[in-house]
Amino acid sequence: MAHPHRQFWDTRYREGYQPRSSSALLERWLSRLTPGRALDVACGAGRNTLLLAEHGWRALGIDISPVALHIARDEAQRRDLNVDLLAADLTDWPLPTAHFDLVCVFRFLDRALCPKLALSVRPGGVLIYETFTVAQRNYEGGPRSDAMLLQPGELPALFPSLAVLEHTEGVIEEGGRPRALAGLVARRSD
Repeated sequence: MAHPHRQFWDTRYREGYQPRSSSALLERWLSRLTPGRALDVACGAGRNTLLLAEHGWRALGIDISPVALHIARDEAQRRDLNVDLLAADLTDWPLPTAHFDLVCVFRFLDRALCPKLALSVRPGGVLIYETFTVAQRNYEGGPRSDAMLLQPGELPALFPSLAVLEHTEGVIEEGGRPRALAGLVARRSD
């Protein structure tokens, strides 16, 4: 039997996929980083995985939805980009230790996964993380459950072993809609 999250996301991508632009936070930081191995966690249809590949990164996008990855693969071929895409449940997939120069997470939250994500960043590497805060409940769309929403100031606390380079929280306009987001850019020093 398929994982219930897989079924949910496959249906969402089959029935209502709309292309979205890549993360403004990632776009801002890419020019400051030297390309290497990148992991895009819960990459969906690959908007950020493809951006990484365009900028010379060896990008691995992982998502639970094969339908989303099919969209990403088609777009990568259309744009002649080389990306690695893997359908996997990250709660079961063994993240390698000290392997990635950059780990990206956008619009996904699994607090139990955060220590593993921090360890998967190589020394000197960077984590870029951006997801919804509880303030999103004031706006249309986005998750509603406590499990999927950050409390104020929570994001840096999920990565105590990393040195914070940038931390933001607030409401931005995205696709004509307000989004309450927290963003973190942090470096592994050990």
